[in-house]
Amino acid sequence: MRTGIFRQGHGKPSQGLQLRGSNHLTDGLIAFVPLNTGEAHEGRAGPGIANKTMDIGPYPFSTQWQPGGQTGAGGVPLPVSSPWGLSERFGQSNDEYLIYPASTLYATVFPTGAQPRTMSALIRRYTSESVADEFIFNYGQNAFHTTNGAFFSLLYNFGNLRFYDNTTFVNASFVPDSHWHLVSLVFPVGGTVNTDILFYIDGMLTPHTSNTGTTTINTITEAARNDRTYAIGQYNGAYATGLAFDEAFHGLIAGAWVWNRALSAAEQNSHWQDPFQMIARPRSYITGIEVLAPPPPNPPPTCSIFSSPGTINPGDTSTLTWTTANTPDTADIDNGIGSVNPLGGTVDVTPTTTTTYVLTVENVDGASTCEATIIVQEIPGELEGQCNNPPSGRVGVDYTHTFIATGGVPAYTYTIIAGILPIGLTLASNGVVSGIPLLRGMYFFTVQATDSNGLISTFSCNIPIAC
Repeated sequence: MRTGIFRQGHGKPSQGLQLRGSNHLTDGLIAFVPLNTGEAHEGRAGPGIANKTMDIGPYPFSTQWQPGGQTGAGGVPLPVSSPWGLSERFGQSNDEYLIYPASTLYATVFPTGAQPRTMSALIRRYTSESVADEFIFNYGQNAFHTTNGAFFSLLYNFGNLRFYDNTTFVNASFVPDSHWHLVSLVFPVGGTVNTDILFYIDGMLTPHTSNTGTTTINTITEAARNDRTYAIGQYNGAYATGLAFDEAFHGLIAGAWVWNRALSAAEQNSHWQDPFQMIARPRSYITGIEVLAPPPPNPPPTCSIFSSPGTINPGDTSTLTWTTANTPDTADIDNGIGSVNPLGGTVDVTPTTTTTYVLTVENVDGASTCEATIIVQEIPGELEGQCNNPPSGRVGVDYTHTFIATGGVPAYTYTIIAGILPIGLTLASNGVVSGIPLLRGMYFFTVQATDSNGLISTFSCNIPIAC
């Protein structure tokens, strides 16, 4: 969830929102309804529907947007704080909503027929409610006209975002969590039917999960209709006929947007990073709250990876296990493994030498790496002890000699296991024979060498002692 930085203002009335400068998200923006200013609730002048030249300008609320409700006389949405100043709460006790009933609006501004379009809303849906067909926003025909495809709407329905066009619908999974989300419908260039609709949630393309059939999109175009409305928080047909409470959206809406073009995936993400980036920061008429900074970006994804076992012999297998956080889109492990599950998983590897595996995770918010090393230990050669050609000694003269061993795993220890050394000489555990011989003769004995893994090697030696 994104949160803003706020400062209490002086309670002065808003003068409306001005364009902050050139921004690609203003291209084709034909309707912008900022419910974060308090102006919709209070009925003050503020930005609303733009003209055909796509300039966003202030229009008097009293002649444009109206509180809705059953038969047009329902409740007014309740202002509630949001990270962007305010928002409007819908569905709290009646079918509160906002409606724009101008009959000429759609013939001159809104996309009709199968023209491309994008409709977005910034919403926070309560998890405690459980009702069906909650309309977030819509335009086109109302309940008196039942031409399939002539109605274009976004709604919430039991764990799904839903596109609805009068009799058929297309779903994409959306689980309310009481956090703010930017939800969007895109009807692409070249689209003709409802299943061409694209869903975006928080700037990410979200696949369809189900639909009830294919209907040609042909949003109503008759200029004479006086019931073609743009409605927020409720089905627009309720303006004339009245509908049940469960048609209202149960939650908060901070803003709604309509473009006469299909926003790209990159633009969807840019819009989510800062939903109100195309306008100056608002000051609320009611509370004087001023947004001083945009919401912070999402943290980049992170990862953790480890190996088990961490040390192996050549030819043995180790298992790499990884976990991630902050929902990476992609994950890749080097050294020949390649793309892996970005949410976590395991893979068995059999390196021939000591190897470090680097996992890279990435999404639109950034990238991170983590690594794990598998040690491949060398297999020791066969242990072999050696006499190392002991020299002859003389009675009464200092004597020194060293036995040696190869292979195995050092360090080595040496002991006499048979026979005797010349009288006066001793064997240290490190293989050094030393001392002063006392008696002449030929002395035969057997030595045992032991490595650090407990492997043993025995070898027979002799040392002659002269007078």
